[in-house]
Amino acid sequence: MAILQRAALRHRAFLAVVAVLSFGCSQPSEGNPFGLPQGDGGGDGTDPGIPPAPVLDTLAAAPATLALGTVYLGQTRTHPVVVTNTTGSAITISSVLTSRGVSHGLSLPATVPAGGSLWFHVTLSPPSAGALTRVVSLRDADGAILRDVRVNATAAALDDTSALSVVDYGARGDGATDDRGAFQAAANAARDAGKVLYVPQPPGGQHYKLTGVVRISGSVVGEPGGAKPEIRMYGATGADSPGDAPPHAIFYYKGNRAGTVITGLHLNGGRDFAPWTNVYGMQEQSHAIALQDVSDLWIENNLIENTQGDNILIGGERGTSPCEDVRVVNNVLRRPMRCAVFPGDTRRLRVYLNTIDKVVEYQSTIDFEPNLVPQASWDAEVAYNDFTNTLQYDHGVITSTIVTYIPAPGGQINVHSNWGTSGSYSFYVDISPGSTWVGNTIQSSLLPPR
Repeated sequence: MAILQRAALRHRAFLAVVAVLSFGCSQPSEGNPFGLPQGDGGGDGTDPGIPPAPVLDTLAAAPATLALGTVYLGQTRTHPVVVTNTTGSAITISSVLTSRGVSHGLSLPATVPAGGSLWFHVTLSPPSAGALTRVVSLRDADGAILRDVRVNATAAALDDTSALSVVDYGARGDGATDDRGAFQAAANAARDAGKVLYVPQPPGGQHYKLTGVVRISGSVVGEPGGAKPEIRMYGATGADSPGDAPPHAIFYYKGNRAGTVITGLHLNGGRDFAPWTNVYGMQEQSHAIALQDVSDLWIENNLIENTQGDNILIGGERGTSPCEDVRVVNNVLRRPMRCAVFPGDTRRLRVYLNTIDKVVEYQSTIDFEPNLVPQASWDAEVAYNDFTNTLQYDHGVITSTIVTYIPAPGGQINVHSNWGTSGSYSFYVDISPGSTWVGNTIQSSLLPPR
C-alpha cells in the first residue's frame, strides 16, 4: 500500500498534544504505515502530570463521564459538557488541568453563578491506540478540585489491517478522471472486510471527481493531520431519484455498521449559489450525505458545502426506518441550496458545535419535516452551533413544518444555546392544522455572536 506509506512520510511529525499542562509526545511506530503511535492508550485514567488536590465537588457535570466511542488516530472528537452550580454562592473556575491528548474550550477564569450553569467543549486527540481514560479537572484558585470530568474512548489505528485506501482501487484525484468506480469498489471491499474506507489527499493534486452516488455502510476517514481531501460531485441537477433508486448523494447509507464515523473530509456538492439566489422552482435532491436506516453514526470534523439539496439528509424516504443516535458535531456546513441538516425521521439526533453558513432563502437551515406517515422525529437536541453567517429571513434557522399534515410528527425537540446575528424568525415551530408536536423547547432567538 504505497500510498499509505507516502502518507506516513508526510505526517510522521504531525501529532501534537494540546493540554493545559506540558507533556511529551509519543513517537510514531515504525510498523504503522499511517505513521501514528500504537499500543496501550493509558487504561485507568491516572496521569502523573495532574497533581492531586482536595476534592470539593461543588459543580455537577453533565455528562460527568464522556463516553466517546471509537476515535481514529490522527482525528479528533469534540463534545459539549455542561457544569451546574448547586450551591448558594458563585463559584469561579480558575484553572483546568487535562490529561495528555485532551483539550478544552473554557475561557478562564469562568464564574458559575449560584444555581446557574455554563458549557464548554472537550476535544480528544488520541495520543496512542487502545482504551483511553482521560481527565479534565476543573479547579478553584487554591487548586482544589471543583469537578473532574472523565473522558473514555477507544483509540483505533489506521493501518493495513484496519483500512482500505481508495487510491489502491484506482482513484486518481486529478479533478478530471471519474473516481466514482474506484470509490465504490473500495467501499465494497471495505464492507466485505469490515474495514474503514480511507481517503488520502488526492494523489493527482486536485480533487476526487464523482459523477454518481457511492453506496457505503462503514466509516470513511480522511488523511490524518487536519488536511481534508476534497470529494466533489459532478452533474448535480437536484433531480429526485426514480422509484427505489438511492438518493443522489456523494455518500449514501442504507444501514450501517455500529459506530460508523464520517470524519476529516471535504465534501463539495458542486453548486455554489450566490447569496439570495432565487432557487424556487429548481429541483433540490442532490445531497452530500444521505442516511437511511442507520444507527450509532458520527458525522464530525468535515467541511460540507455547495449542495443542490441538503448537506446532510437524515431519514425520511419511503419504506425506511428511523435513523437513530446520529451525531452531527463540529462540522463546517456551508451554502446548501436547501438544508444544512434535514431530519426527516430521527430518534435521539444531536447537532452540536457546528459552524453553519446558509445564504439561500429557501427551506430552513435545520428543518424537522416528516414527509410520510408514520415518520417522526423524537428527542433531538440542536445546541452550541454558530449561525453567524446564516441569512435571517422568513425561513430562519429551524422550523418544524408539517407540510403533509402528519397528525403526530414527533416532539421533544430541544433547541438552545445557539448564537449568531439576530433576525426575525430565528427559531420557530410552524405547525400545520391538525398536527401535534409535544414537549418542544425552542430557543426564542439567537444569542449574540461569540
